[in-house]
Amino acid sequence: MLKFVTWLWLAQCAVATNILIIGDSWGSFAGEKLLEDACDGSVVRNIAVGGTRARRWAEERYTNRRLRSLRNFVPDYAWLTIGGNEFVFSLLDDQCEPEEDPEIIARNVRKIADLLIERYPNIKIVTTGYGLPRDNFIDESCDGSTIFAELQSVFTDYDYPSAVTFVPIEALFGGSYNETSLIMSDRSLFRDFIHLNNEGYNVFFSHEPFVEAIGGCDGDIDDDEMEEEPNFPNFCFPGSATVEVKEKGIVTMESLSIGDLIKVGPDQFEPVYSFGHLDPTTFGEFLEVQTETGDTIQLSEHHMIETDKDGNFVPASMLQINESVIFVNNKAQNSLVKSINKIKYHGLYAPFTPSGKLLVNGISVSSFISLSNQFSHIRLAPGISISFQWLAHSFEFPHRLICYHLSGVSGESYDVNGISTWASHGIMIVNKVFNFETDRNGSMNWMTKIIIAFFILPLFVIFTCIETYIQSPFLLTISGLTMYFLGKLNKTKNISA
Repeated sequence: MLKFVTWLWLAQCAVATNILIIGDSWGSFAGEKLLEDACDGSVVRNIAVGGTRARRWAEERYTNRRLRSLRNFVPDYAWLTIGGNEFVFSLLDDQCEPEEDPEIIARNVRKIADLLIERYPNIKIVTTGYGLPRDNFIDESCDGSTIFAELQSVFTDYDYPSAVTFVPIEALFGGSYNETSLIMSDRSLFRDFIHLNNEGYNVFFSHEPFVEAIGGCDGDIDDDEMEEEPNFPNFCFPGSATVEVKEKGIVTMESLSIGDLIKVGPDQFEPVYSFGHLDPTTFGEFLEVQTETGDTIQLSEHHMIETDKDGNFVPASMLQINESVIFVNNKAQNSLVKSINKIKYHGLYAPFTPSGKLLVNGISVSSFISLSNQFSHIRLAPGISISFQWLAHSFEFPHRLICYHLSGVSGESYDVNGISTWASHGIMIVNKVFNFETDRNGSMNWMTKIIIAFFILPLFVIFTCIETYIQSPFLLTISGLTMYFLGKLNKTKNISA
């Protein structure tokens, strides 16, 4: 009996391991909870960084700094996912070869493994490569099968330390390739073109060879334990979209930083105080709008763009051919829409400015999204409606007050989807509490109308009044003088008494 109890205790200890996730966005998007659920009793820490290449993690200073953030956590196993970005970013530029030779990538992966082993001598490292993407984003002139074979060769054709185990997963999600054919993975397992969703990670972390290599956990994730992924509408522009930065000129979104003064109108510049969306690695589907002057802009369908209808901001999905948008060079002018097409780009960016608008590729757009891709306003009653632009700008006021007016935040935090913590919490609450299902006139159910009319609207009006007061030097001066004279008057009365 004692032997059996000892064996059972040892078996439980073998499962309760420390697991480290390190590498690129395939790791960072996995989070920690899903693998902890699959390896019940284990502790998972995730230090993966989206967009990183193997050469970055091969830098001893960079990797050791990331590992020091673990403090007293000592991993028994590590899942190392790296090397894919050297291929992805090259393919996005229509190049049929990776940024670096596979042998160089493999050499850098080996350096990463050596750094982990040097710091944690007993660690076991698992590499997996990547599953085939859900969509073929490779240029037709490139041989997709050869490219994926080269990526796989990084992990199969080169020598690695004995502590490293390779578990192939390229066909795990329904895709396959050979010399004559290329089949993409199951779309339902992916959040975008190359990244898994929770269901995809469930398949991954239940894969028996991976489960055995990562410590022999049971790999069983109960459906009840899986977190429901928030259904956030994209509010963003691709990384290649451009803005004009004061004293810098035209820069791309991916080069933009908090604090940059960007053009929002004719001779008007405002600082970027936050990003509503900041995700350089995710692939998104955008609407590409081209005007009669040949100017183009790419934005997500929920993102709002300014039209010539009394400065009305509408979701991009509402734009019609021959409708006018606002193009700004030295002055604002109308420009007719000539074509609208769906297109795929990488990177998701949404700069926030104090006014809630900016110029992207010279075209006036909002910093915000509409919560409906069919309407730009909420109709509370006949003749009474509120724009999503005003609602979003008012909702942002507390965040803007701290980050811009009071300059109280030097950095921003973002969730695993790249959405700012403030915005993601707000959208999650809105999705849970409100019902924005509208009829063809933009009306909605009576309960949502009551909440907005009697609670949200008065609060947002107060926000607007406070911000107007803060931004008015005249009102601030009058208030200061009033307080000064009232203080003097009160002091005189006290002396007299």
